[in-house]
Amino acid sequence: MNDVFIIKNPEVAKLLSDKTRCKLLALLRLGEFSTMDLAKALGKTPQAISYHLRLMESAGLIRVTRTELKRNLIEKYYRAVAKRFIVSYQIAESPEAADIVKELLTEAAEGFKMLGYNLSEEVGAELLHKYMILKSRVIEELLSRKRGELPRGSWILLEFLAAVRMASKPEFKQLLEEAEKVLA
Repeated sequence: MNDVFIIKNPEVAKLLSDKTRCKLLALLRLGEFSTMDLAKALGKTPQAISYHLRLMESAGLIRVTRTELKRNLIEKYYRAVAKRFIVSYQIAESPEAADIVKELLTEAAEGFKMLGYNLSEEVGAELLHKYMILKSRVIEELLSRKRGELPRGSWILLEFLAAVRMASKPEFKQLLEEAEKVLA
């Protein structure tokens, strides 16, 4: 399993706008599961899960790890291809993904109110969009330097290095000032 998979194809990113596929990917990052295991875990039919798994496998997000013969049926077991999935900043800024990104960030921005901030979803989504673009760029820059497999817990390292790199960028300082004004 790779440490990080950067999604650079808008069609692959669109697949993850579906909540069932997001849940499947989260489970498959944890371990190996069969279609039946996943159907039980999500309370869906095996046919529905098979449909989503086929789409995800053809997109390169998951892979078959093994097959078993059970009662004259072949049972496939799946696993995610990476521990973390990052949507490239190039997609997040693309017109093809604009609606999906807007929907996702607007939904995430609802969290500001839940955390006690009186902020409109539009303003919150715009702040999160700027942050997401900047952070994705920095992480992609860091990963372009990667030489071999990163050690266990490397996501903490990447988060730390991204914060350090972002802190030196004028656009991040501007984003923090903007956030301080609207969150005060």
